[in-house]
Amino acid sequence: MDSLSFCFGFLYLIRLFFDVYVSGVSLALPLWELLAWSLGSSLPIAICSYILASQQSLDSALIRQIKYGVLLLGISTICFLVKPGLAQVRFYLEHLNAIICANAGCALVLLCFARIMLCRINPTEIDSGRLITYSGILIGSFIIIYSATRGVLLASLLIISASVLLLRSRLNFTGFMKSKYSLQLVAVFSALVLLISSSPHLVEKLFTPRSANTVLTRLEFWKISFEQFVSNPSMGIGFHLQEILGKLEIEKGIYYPRNYLFESLAIGGILMTLPLFYCVFSPMIGFYKNLKIDPNVLPSGLMATQAFFYTMHNGHLGDFPFFWMAMGIIAGSKYRIKTGNGINSQF
Repeated sequence: MDSLSFCFGFLYLIRLFFDVYVSGVSLALPLWELLAWSLGSSLPIAICSYILASQQSLDSALIRQIKYGVLLLGISTICFLVKPGLAQVRFYLEHLNAIICANAGCALVLLCFARIMLCRINPTEIDSGRLITYSGILIGSFIIIYSATRGVLLASLLIISASVLLLRSRLNFTGFMKSKYSLQLVAVFSALVLLISSSPHLVEKLFTPRSANTVLTRLEFWKISFEQFVSNPSMGIGFHLQEILGKLEIEKGIYYPRNYLFESLAIGGILMTLPLFYCVFSPMIGFYKNLKIDPNVLPSGLMATQAFFYTMHNGHLGDFPFFWMAMGIIAGSKYRIKTGNGINSQF
């Protein structure tokens, strides 16, 4: 993955410099900002994560990650409740929008969920952080719901449901345990409904006609981006895409299609998108295979899935380092698993 990350980054930068300095394309934001996100943070962090994940086990750090998340997001939640309070309706900061806040809450919920799942799969393991884990789920859920971001809420529910289905054979859904899990599910669902009903902004976005506006806007951006790709399938139209989307004035200040794959196809065509496809889907397929061998890859897999959902309906290619980091971790983890299997086979 490291060589293909370099390949994608190289093609992205070549196209960017060509469009700006040769074709005279007017970007929607300063060139240095795109460079800072892509060359300065997103791709390097992917490569570093890939190397580290292949050399050491990250599983023992899971409970520490949860503790840090509970501490930091817990403080943020308390500060929000004190001022501005629930009267603000949505959980966000002046310079940090609600979508980013919701994704932070989602990450904490998924890490805590992974911790619970691993303790159920390995009954001999001592669950020493149960209070911290359930506190993390409560804090993360509050942030997701009060950020009033439908995409993050839907992604969280889908990822958790899919994980339970994938690991159902290891969870021993029989007899008493099946009844116990059913009661827990009913309790969690009831608490979730109560939390959602207490967020009027989220209820409005879910159940009013205006809820379809954002979806239709994204579909229009995707359609136009795909049309630009079709006009030049091999090389794309470059960063002219920003000018085309910016002139639509469908959504003020939006100059990207809110989908990594459509953006890559429109800007760099098949040539730039093939390395991106491999960087995204090869680790995801590997995660699915490795999960059957070693359930301890679940936390990093959940983070990568969350990042994937985000990139399919938000952000642009250079502005979400978490996506590249998550992909790097699960891509590198396969070498750690292979090494572990080789050691075990010697005994």
